[in-house]
Amino acid sequence: MKFQWICVFIFFLIFVTHCASIRPKRELCKNIYFKNDVIKLNKNEKIFICGDKNVKVWSEIPRNQAIQQLKIALMHRGFFNSKVETNNGKIQIDIGPQTTIKSIEVYGASEDLSYDISQYVYRQKLTTKVIEQIKNKIIIKLRNSGYACPRVNIQSIPTKEFIRIDIESGAKYLIKKVVRENSTLFSESVFDRYQAFDIGQSFNATLLELSSQRFVNKGILQSSYYYVLCDDNGVTISHSFLVGKPKILRLGFGATTEEILIFRGSFLNSRLDRESSELNSQFYLSPRLQEFELGSMLYLFENFPKVSWSPGIQISREDEPAFTSTLLETQLGFMFRTDDEYRLYQIYLGPTHNYRVTEIGNNPSEVAYLSLNASISIKSHDFEYYYVSPKKGYETRLFLQSQWAGIASVIKAHEVSWTGTLLHDLYDFSKSTSILGLRWMISTTFTDEKLIKGTKLPPSYLIFLGGDDNLRGFKRKQIDNKGFGYLTAFYLGLESRFILNHITSFQPLAFVDYAKVGTQSSKLDAGYFWSPGFGLRWASPIGAFRGTYALGFVEDIIGYKQESVLFLSYGKEF
Repeated sequence: MKFQWICVFIFFLIFVTHCASIRPKRELCKNIYFKNDVIKLNKNEKIFICGDKNVKVWSEIPRNQAIQQLKIALMHRGFFNSKVETNNGKIQIDIGPQTTIKSIEVYGASEDLSYDISQYVYRQKLTTKVIEQIKNKIIIKLRNSGYACPRVNIQSIPTKEFIRIDIESGAKYLIKKVVRENSTLFSESVFDRYQAFDIGQSFNATLLELSSQRFVNKGILQSSYYYVLCDDNGVTISHSFLVGKPKILRLGFGATTEEILIFRGSFLNSRLDRESSELNSQFYLSPRLQEFELGSMLYLFENFPKVSWSPGIQISREDEPAFTSTLLETQLGFMFRTDDEYRLYQIYLGPTHNYRVTEIGNNPSEVAYLSLNASISIKSHDFEYYYVSPKKGYETRLFLQSQWAGIASVIKAHEVSWTGTLLHDLYDFSKSTSILGLRWMISTTFTDEKLIKGTKLPPSYLIFLGGDDNLRGFKRKQIDNKGFGYLTAFYLGLESRFILNHITSFQPLAFVDYAKVGTQSSKLDAGYFWSPGFGLRWASPIGAFRGTYALGFVEDIIGYKQESVLFLSYGKEF
């Protein structure tokens, strides 16, 4: 517990230092002062007002010019009623009240869009930055709704606290063709595989950006951009890209109060052939989990360019409260991926050979078995696009792991699990956003094995709850049935994250987790666990910091007591 409070203290010091560093001084420059309220000017603005002693022609700025430039800088920030006072050769600036938008007129938009715009704009500060944000937000909304080349013009009358927005949406377009320069390094099927859109579907600018993200993240391209040109003949989409070296090394680190320090890295060779077959390796290191994986995605089938053979090997060591175990997995499966207009589908099927050694725990000390693994994953394009800062969309996965007695295995066991995350931006066009998150897990293992001493079930078929992944009011994998784990579990977590405004990067959150467990296949026991809590997320320039505090309650289940957990992390998300 002492370590957790040390982390809280460090987090508080970072926050105080950040706040102190952004506080501007009252003296702007020699003989120019702010009288009451103070604003922070950028470097170029200060040169125009105060001059630059290192450049002779800018060493002294005439007083009238300095005042004029300062007023322009204030008007950009919404201060249209500033006053200048001169006292003993010194200039004092009273910036006055900041103008807010209280009257809006929108022309050329649908009734629903006009309402959303008015709700977003009302009582915003009438600054140059806000006007540009309003314009960009409207354009993005239209470009994601089929309007490839909309035009938006905004006029303001500060004295009346009024703005007028004129919108020319233009025509709705379908994506008919993408013009792309030929490349000797790739076949055309590579672009078809990773594009998030199909020819013939409605224009959506976000899907163009998402496609570029995929090409770069996969290491296929060094840079990628889609240019859109509208004329009387329709819309033309041109794909411009730069091909870099196919080998990418990525390293990163994070920290949590559950795993202390986390180090992870990956190496990727994304261009083994013209079909962009890949060889990848990655590692994950923490006191709780050490994992190394070597895998590949080989596109060998000319008539099925979205199907890959994906052999791989993985070795991992888990050190959890209920068990300490080492696992060697060898996979020989096939992967299929495809997109429709709204989501990405990935299907995996193949055999896996497992060899596990358990040093501490109730599971067999050494076991080897062959299993058939299958999964279906569905991820919405919104969820993938906002992955770095989650705000909308969903992902879900159905997983099956089966082994049969007599087929390279001594027991029969079939695990079925369904997991998912759903995020919803409650006010998609609003300046004050609340993001609602839902996480779930339903899992059971069908087997004749009993959860008693001498069980032959390995930990991969068992369920352990507790920690940041599910019940946040209990310690990591603390819900463990005296170390034997559970065969069945149901978990549901509801979380709301509040973005108070778009200037500060601090976001408070509240959540509640609920779970039931069972010691038999496809059957839940009486009683349940639940964990209410709250926290704070800080989207800092170097990554996301997150802290939560939760209470863990037990209802009608023997062997557990009420808990409370403070969790801090750097690098973990929604």
